[in-house]
Amino acid sequence: MAAGLAVCFFLSACNEHIVEVPTGIEPEPVPNWEAPADKLVDRNLRDRGETWTGDEFDWGGYAGFSGADAWSGPWSEEGEADNPDRGNIQIVSDASCSDGSCLRIKGGRHATAISRGLNLEAAISARLEMATAGERLRDGFSIEVSGNGRDWTTIYLADGDARQQVSLDVSDFAAADFRIRFSSGERSSGNWFVDDLAVYYTSLLSTNQ
Repeated sequence: MAAGLAVCFFLSACNEHIVEVPTGIEPEPVPNWEAPADKLVDRNLRDRGETWTGDEFDWGGYAGFSGADAWSGPWSEEGEADNPDRGNIQIVSDASCSDGSCLRIKGGRHATAISRGLNLEAAISARLEMATAGERLRDGFSIEVSGNGRDWTTIYLADGDARQQVSLDVSDFAAADFRIRFSSGERSSGNWFVDDLAVYYTSLLSTNQ
């Protein structure tokens, strides 16, 4: 369901990175890293020093995560203060999810948002990827990012109900207080679904090794 280093968030994106080792031929060693004997090694990602942190929304409520590093904290709602199973913003099981559960942002008469932080202080590049879908979407659904946790920049506006794979460069915002926010405006309506969220980033430390 997911594509990453050893675990794939987006299966279609993983195929090009798989290294097939012919029978009887030992793979070349990767410096400073010992590959698990029972797993394929994604050499391209490892050599670039790229890693990822994500959320498939399948477990843990607002504190769930997957990938190499933990988020700075759980998801935080704005405009309401409900549980993950109540209110306009929820984690739901729906046909619009990629698989299992996903985050649903419902439009309404007042603006709502949900955000989460990730320490990208050492990152020299970063990109945000996810699967999205809409249900009778109208106006005001967006993705925003911040490098200081206070000032927000809109980098994506949801458009239409079709399933989409979204990939966004967020390198300019990589910082210790990096945050992602999903928002719905006061005039929004319909439902917006977000699933298989991942932040891929390359750290300065890794590329210097």
